[in-house]
Amino acid sequence: MMNSLSSVLAGAGPAVGDHLWQSTAFAGLVWVVAWMLRRNPARVRYGLWLVASGKFLVPFSVLVWLGSHLAWSHRATAGEVYVALDTVSRPFAGAVDVPVSLEMHSAAPHAWPPVLLAAVWGCGSLAVLVFWWVQWRRIAGVMRRAEPLLEGREVAALRGVERAAGVLGPIAVLASRESMEPGVFGLVRPALLWPEGISQRLDDAQLEAVLAHEVCHVRRRDNLTSLLHMVVEALFWFHPLVWWMEGRLVEERERACDEEVLRLGMQPVSYAESILKVCEFCVETPLACVSGITGADLKKRIVRIMALRVAKNLTPLRRLMLGAVALGSLIVPVWFGVVHAASIQDDHSATDGKRLKFAVVSIRQNKAGGPQIFGRPTPDGYAMKNMFLAAPIFTAYVPQTGGASHYSDEHVLGLPSWTVSDSDVDRYDISAKVDEADIADWQNPSKQTGMLRAMLQSMLADRLKLVVHRSMKEEPVYLLIVGKNGPKFKESNPAEPHPGAWPFPGGGMMSEERKDGEITSHFFGISIGQIASSLSRGRTVQDRTGLTGKYDITWQQPAPSPPSADGQQQSPESEVSPFSLAEQIGLKLESSRGQVETLVIDHIERPSEN
Repeated sequence: MMNSLSSVLAGAGPAVGDHLWQSTAFAGLVWVVAWMLRRNPARVRYGLWLVASGKFLVPFSVLVWLGSHLAWSHRATAGEVYVALDTVSRPFAGAVDVPVSLEMHSAAPHAWPPVLLAAVWGCGSLAVLVFWWVQWRRIAGVMRRAEPLLEGREVAALRGVERAAGVLGPIAVLASRESMEPGVFGLVRPALLWPEGISQRLDDAQLEAVLAHEVCHVRRRDNLTSLLHMVVEALFWFHPLVWWMEGRLVEERERACDEEVLRLGMQPVSYAESILKVCEFCVETPLACVSGITGADLKKRIVRIMALRVAKNLTPLRRLMLGAVALGSLIVPVWFGVVHAASIQDDHSATDGKRLKFAVVSIRQNKAGGPQIFGRPTPDGYAMKNMFLAAPIFTAYVPQTGGASHYSDEHVLGLPSWTVSDSDVDRYDISAKVDEADIADWQNPSKQTGMLRAMLQSMLADRLKLVVHRSMKEEPVYLLIVGKNGPKFKESNPAEPHPGAWPFPGGGMMSEERKDGEITSHFFGISIGQIASSLSRGRTVQDRTGLTGKYDITWQQPAPSPPSADGQQQSPESEVSPFSLAEQIGLKLESSRGQVETLVIDHIERPSEN
């Protein structure tokens, strides 16, 4: 169980790292924009920092997921810009490619670090929550002991300020004997906690100024936004940036209220004096989610108030810049999802801007039994006999560079049982014909594989109403690297003929020789990526050789055992492992963890027969 929990936590590590990096980079962008708007109203900068704080709670992956669903009916292509942005925005996704021991998954000591880190994070979050809960309980106790103030000089002044500020509904006033600063407590129905004795220190103008400041907090709902950032601090207490952002939020919040108080017509001198008198009176500041009049850098606040610096309204250009930042933070991750999913969904919109489709398609339930044909190209189309409908889905969406037997169905999620059932009622025959105008391209070995995938995708979308998207999944993988003595194959010569060879899925050619119970496979003009896919038997193999050319490769493996008495094909007990096949050609497999692409079935229906 410990190993299972450790695997889950370790798999989440790169995603958490990417999220922290993206949120930190976004906060850096906000800092640049806030600096450019330093002479504009503080409420704008406060909103920017609040968005930067909220970004820690909303991973870009959520927006990417949304974009992947929007791509169902859109078409897009992934280019170099997408690849570059994806690499920069997810630097930790590839960090798991560091090779580890082949026995890592069974070694107990490796299970502890992720669990220990999770425990430390949980203890830290709990400590932050307990600290705030203790303060909240103390303030709540002060509120319970306070007496409602229904009339008097303070209430009359408060009602006048409420009318001037346009606040709907009266704010309750509670008189407290505690020597703490005035503050607004509560989220849904905020109440003003007013310490007894402070009114005698303030003249009428100063009293109105203090009350106007508190009314501004209520109108802005500053307690609610402060609570949002407190949640961020509890979850990401280990990140210094969230604590630094708290200072920026407090500074801009108080400055925004100062600007609003002056806008309501309060005299700068009276307002500045009221702040100083409140500071002299109180001996402590309230909880972070209680909005008071003190806070931020007091000296700078007084200087700004007395200097009567009026914030400049946003110019059209700066409004446009703000809009671009806001839209960009939403559109870019959604675009990632659209591009990534559309590159899957629109494989069937292939050449010359036209959608590749079979001219004639027949899908019928198989009721006669007979031999099974997984599904293969014919000279003029595609044929499948007595097979389940997962077969054409695998062929259409899963790279079959090594044959269907090398594909793990763990990488297809959401397939209904009737698409993979061995039941006789769930087996189908498919016969599809290519349009005569496409026959020449279809019979071209270099084009047939791509056309087959595109046409099958069109067929599945039309007849099975199939909708899919891809997602990334963290899991154990093998890394294919160059062996100690270097590769044992040569670069391919395109002009060299290969009589008797046939097209290899994904490009290139192949031929086989059977002798003395062994099969010698010859591959001509194929990539190492195709070899990596061919070696993916139960665990994905990722190419890390750095070899980017086309090669001629040969390896040997035992031939399948002859059929048993009941006609069933048997697998050879001495089947060569992927490790041995890799060693034959001078390469090596090393165990690691990595991001593996998974196909997710979003919608599928049984086909109607014709």
